[in-house]
Amino acid sequence: MNIILFGQPGAGKGTQAKNLWKKFGIPHIATGDLLREAMNEGTSLGQEVAPYLEAGRLVPDALVSGLVMERLNSEDCHAGFILDGYPRTLPQVEALETALKEKGKKVDKVVFIEVPLEILLQRVESRGRADDNLETVKRRRIDYKNLTEPVKKDYATRNLLATVDGLGTTEEVFGRILASLPQNS
Repeated sequence: MNIILFGQPGAGKGTQAKNLWKKFGIPHIATGDLLREAMNEGTSLGQEVAPYLEAGRLVPDALVSGLVMERLNSEDCHAGFILDGYPRTLPQVEALETALKEKGKKVDKVVFIEVPLEILLQRVESRGRADDNLETVKRRRIDYKNLTEPVKKDYATRNLLATVDGLGTTEEVFGRILASLPQNS
């Protein structure tokens, strides 16, 4: 099963992706983690993305897509994957669709975890990550509205989008996510 978890920073994508990984045994691919790892390791990609990450900006589509496609080619992704933080723009959607189509695969479900703004801000502040400060959150919200909302609409028109309430216990939200997935999972 190929799942995309979608939502604003602080919605709980990472937590729920780990729950899905435990349930289905398919890898959780968090683009933020991949990018931070490349930056921390000082790879050439890491050097290219560092200024974007440090400024809390979205990394250009070509860089992110290349990194994600490389990861999706890993053997552990043959049975499926959980994408967290990708695709965030329409060009990234196109890149993913093209890559999956070449392999005879498709996205099975896009799950949007919906959480009110005031809760998102509380969650982000409590995470304590270096790239989570109020200014970064504000910039990410603008990027999200301008670039990522169209992705949500695109998946909705394809009948792939499920919106789940992100409030409640981790288990309650996870139950809603499971209920939104195709029944053959």
